[in-house]
Amino acid sequence: MKESKIIGIVLGIVLFVFLIFGITYAYITWTSDKINRTVNSKCFDIYYQKGTDISGIMIPSLDYTGGLYTSVKMNISSSCDIRANGIIYLNTLDTTSSNLYREGLLNYQVVSGSTLLGSGNITSNGEISINVGGLTKSDSATSEYTIYVWVDSDVIENSDINSVYYGSIRSEVIQYC
Repeated sequence: MKESKIIGIVLGIVLFVFLIFGITYAYITWTSDKINRTVNSKCFDIYYQKGTDISGIMIPSLDYTGGLYTSVKMNISSSCDIRANGIIYLNTLDTTSSNLYREGLLNYQVVSGSTLLGSGNITSNGEISINVGGLTKSDSATSEYTIYVWVDSDVIENSDINSVYYGSIRSEVIQYC
């Protein structure tokens, strides 16, 4: 009998430990869904000059300067001792006129001053990532990156008149060693 009591006590202790473990796991799982994640950095300055929207009726143009545009300024705060790359995402929404997706018709270009940082065709809705390279240090957001979306007048057809582009941009900074 003594042996059966010892087995019962050991079994009871093991079950009690599993019960405590299970309750703890359930509590952590239940409360983790209620956490609001807010990320704040005092090292990166990002400023959208005209907002993030880049939508409107497309007017044919010989180059990017005749298209829709918006700009963002990004820098690393001068008080931070880090290095980072800036990335701009051009998001073309599915409400964009589908006839614009012909090869060579709808284009994008990203410039900083007179420096070309990225360009290409937009042939479907979705997001395009443009790495603008290493960011410089400044007391405020001063390095300006302008994103253009334009329709090439050499490729346009009569059916493309009054076509509408709907899109937006977002920016991200990725720190590296």
